[in-house]
Amino acid sequence: MVRFPIEERARPTLATLDLLRELAPDVRGVELTAEAFQLAVPDPGFRHRVDEEAAEYILIDIDPTPGEARTAALRALRDRAVAAAMKAARAWRRASTMADDARRLVCGRGQ
Repeated sequence: MVRFPIEERARPTLATLDLLRELAPDVRGVELTAEAFQLAVPDPGFRHRVDEEAAEYILIDIDPTPGEARTAALRALRDRAVAAAMKAARAWRRASTMADDARRLVCGRGQ
């Protein structure tokens, strides 16, 4: 997971979501970093599959008629996705902090 500190402080707005898209690192750099630390890299087709599933959900479950109902349904879908991403990022941050604390204790640098 590539995280940005903003998700720990506030729910992103449309403006910050656009900014986060612009700041998103090149996936090749992320993969090289993961490889350097011997971390598993997601399947290259993962994002494409998720995008297809989201498009299929929207096609089947969201009213295609333009208007307020469609806009509200799409916003609700986006808000659920953002909330889940924020929750995952916060959980990762807590786990990372706990791992760092444990490493310091085991390595004797916690005193």
